[in-house]
Amino acid sequence: MQVNVSSPNSFTRELKIKVPWEELQDDFNKAAKSFSKRIKMPGFRPGKVPVKKLMSMYLSDIEAHFIDSHLNDYYLKALQQENSPNGGRRRKNRRFCDCRLPETG
Repeated sequence: MQVNVSSPNSFTRELKIKVPWEELQDDFNKAAKSFSKRIKMPGFRPGKVPVKKLMSMYLSDIEAHFIDSHLNDYYLKALQQENSPNGGRRRKNRRFCDCRLPETG
């Protein structure tokens, strides 16, 4: 995980976190499997939908589910890695933006 910290002004800190796909892939696959258990698709039992079919129909939903459930984990890891003065405590006024996953084809 690559973490860059910048200070645009005296009271703001900006973290840019880049996590290689190899680190994310296992968690993403678990999120996809969890997602497949919650959907109903004609001809398939819950949790038994082929991955290609699942990804072709629900990729954006799976990505959103993954980001919602794992973003905070990687944020806290980045704070710990950088020995943040906030000590990994959660802040109310943090904003997340520009979350991108690699293109899957």
